[in-house]
Amino acid sequence: TTPPSMTQKLIQTNLVGTIHCCQLFAPLMIRRKSGSIINFSTIAVALGLKGESIYAASKAGVEGFSRAFAREMADFDIRVNCVAPGPIKTDLLKGVSDEQIEAIVSQQVLPKIFRPGDVCDLCEFLVSPKSSSLSGQTMHVGGV
Repeated sequence: TTPPSMTQKLIQTNLVGTIHCCQLFAPLMIRRKSGSIINFSTIAVALGLKGESIYAASKAGVEGFSRAFAREMADFDIRVNCVAPGPIKTDLLKGVSDEQIEAIVSQQVLPKIFRPGDVCDLCEFLVSPKSSSLSGQTMHVGGV
């Protein structure tokens, strides 16, 4: 469970930080009349992970913002999507128990820990012309 003292920090960093970045870069893309924005969420939103309610809420806000912002940016040919990874093989997993990781992985459609390159591959696709028909979507690395 997230301590109350961390609630504002998580929301400020994850949700408000995402909104500010989009507000900062959108005018540049609007002038170009094209662009692709990728925001980051987490599988914790879709899975409703126990003990992660505040974190999941902050990232659910990112998903909702991204869907709405995609509609706002559509007239300028700017796409906005979300990537929501499950467990990724990074140093961040060092503080998570094997049991916790397995509990998450077992709920994914593809039950495994992914590598950072898998997230990069998805992002590369999302900024490419091959994904020109996708906007307002949340893609889950690992599936839900």
